[in-house]
Amino acid sequence: MSMCWDLVAVKKDKLNSVAAAFYRKPISNECYDNRKRHGPPMCKDEDDPNAAWCKILPLIAEVDRIVRPGGKIIVRDDSVTTSEVESLLKSLHWEVRLTFSKDQEGILCAEKSEWRPEKLTDSA
Repeated sequence: MSMCWDLVAVKKDKLNSVAAAFYRKPISNECYDNRKRHGPPMCKDEDDPNAAWCKILPLIAEVDRIVRPGGKIIVRDDSVTTSEVESLLKSLHWEVRLTFSKDQEGILCAEKSEWRPEKLTDSA
C-alpha cells in the first residue's frame, strides 16, 4: 500500500538506466479517513489516526537494510525529525550532511558506508 504518498516524478538516467521515484508525503490523514472500509488496516485499531504514520527507528532500520553501501537517501522534514534521523544514521556509520532553512525545516543527505558490525565471538 502506498500509504497515501503522491508520486511526483520518475526519472531514469539515460546512461546507466538507473531510475529514481520521487514521492511527496501527505499533508493530512484525509486519505486514511477516505480509504475503503474493507481494505486491510493500515494501523492498529487502538492507534491514533492523527498520529505520525510510523516510528522512525524501524523505518531507519529498514532503510539501512535495503540501501547498499554507497547508496544515498535524502530526507526533508521538520528540524526535530531530521535531527532524529541524523542521530540514527550516524549510529549506523552513515556519512550525514544536514542543513536547516529559516523556517526550521531540515534537509538531510546521507550516504551509507561500507561499515558492518563486528562479528561477536561466542565466549562459552
